[in-house]
Amino acid sequence: MEKHQGSFAFYGVVFSQIASTTALVALMELVLNRLHLFESSDSSFIVLHLLILLPCVLLITPAGYFSDKYPKERVLRITSLLMVPAVGVFGVAAYVGSMTFVFAAAALFFVLQAIASPAKSGYLKELVGVRMLANGAGRFTIVTFVSLLLSAAATAVAFEQIAPQTLDFAHLMQGVLPIV
Repeated sequence: MEKHQGSFAFYGVVFSQIASTTALVALMELVLNRLHLFESSDSSFIVLHLLILLPCVLLITPAGYFSDKYPKERVLRITSLLMVPAVGVFGVAAYVGSMTFVFAAAALFFVLQAIASPAKSGYLKELVGVRMLANGAGRFTIVTFVSLLLSAAATAVAFEQIAPQTLDFAHLMQGVLPIV
């Protein structure tokens, strides 16, 4: 893994993006379960996950185009910077208690993730080179799984510790705002 400098920063970006996505999804699921809007065995639970994956499916071609046309590092930097306001809008919408804007901000976040995904995969090859690609892909996978597990666990524990026992969306979202 010595072709390029910056592998630590790259894996940090991967970790933070995967962790933030997982935390956002886990928080949305916990809030909706607490409000009894759907149960995990209900078909609406599956629909929610399909809606999360929809940006990835619809944007696969444009995301690949951006990843090929522009430097991958630039695509990753811009999408990462745009994710900050998306999370900010999510936090404000949660504070105000607007379920519509919470889901709109989450959708924007997932669109940005879908655009960044091919750039992450393509940048890995540039970072480690063809000779060490299997090693780099293995590390990429490990970082992904660790970030998934840690962020989901941290979100669930934090939610159970600070979430108020209410069935009102606005009060519940204001109570869990520190998680965002």
